[in-house]
Amino acid sequence: MGEYIVRETGYPGAIKQEIVQELIRCKDCKWWYKSGESNYGYCHAAKHEYYSRNWEISIYRTYKEDFFCGDGDRKEEDDERGEEDA
Repeated sequence: MGEYIVRETGYPGAIKQEIVQELIRCKDCKWWYKSGESNYGYCHAAKHEYYSRNWEISIYRTYKEDFFCGDGDRKEEDDERGEEDA
């Protein structure tokens, strides 16, 4: 069974729950690439870049595999990217 983000409205004794979206952990996200043998990886959804005429900087944030965010997209079943390619 999956995990979901739920919105609760109402008041004590009469609370309504509404599923907002599925929660996707980094390890299951198409934007996350595992870093070696650790539990951390690089998030390519949170990529920040700066370009100038002389140099370029690319910064990737690292997250643990059980973290989640609002930018998560589940990996496709036929995702050709393997653990070794990270």
